[in-house]
Amino acid sequence: MLLLTNADSLTYEQQQAYGIMSMFGSLVALAMDNGVQMGQHLDKPLVTKCAITDGIQYTLMCYQLNTLSFQEDFGIKNCAWASHSMPLFEKTATKFKPLLYEIVDAGDELHGFSDECFKTILAFLCQETEGNAEV
Repeated sequence: MLLLTNADSLTYEQQQAYGIMSMFGSLVALAMDNGVQMGQHLDKPLVTKCAITDGIQYTLMCYQLNTLSFQEDFGIKNCAWASHSMPLFEKTATKFKPLLYEIVDAGDELHGFSDECFKTILAFLCQETEGNAEV
C-alpha cells in the first residue's frame, strides 16, 4: 500500500495517524470479509505495510491486526510500527512544489539523492510478511 498525500501540511504525528487509519481500515475489511466478527480474535494475524510520501519525505509503516475485540485493556493487542521520516531528496530553494515523479535522462546526476533512504524503502517494500498475503 503506497499512500500519497500532501505531507507538507501534515505533522509527523498526523502522517502516522493517517497511515494507521488506512492500514487498520483495510485489514478490518479483509478480516470481516474472511468471516471474523467484531469482538473476536483472529486465528491468524493479518499484516500490511505502507509508505507515506510527498515525493521527498518518506515514512514507512507496518500494521498487524490480531483482534477485533476492542473492549479489554489486556490480552491480545494489535501492533503498529512507523519509521522516522526520511528525505529521499534534499529540498532546494528552486523547488517550489515537490513532485511525485520527474523524468530523468540516463547519465543525469540527481543532486541531493539519498542512496541510504532509497535502499531502506526498497528493502522495506520487498520484504515479505510472514504467513499471509498483504493488503
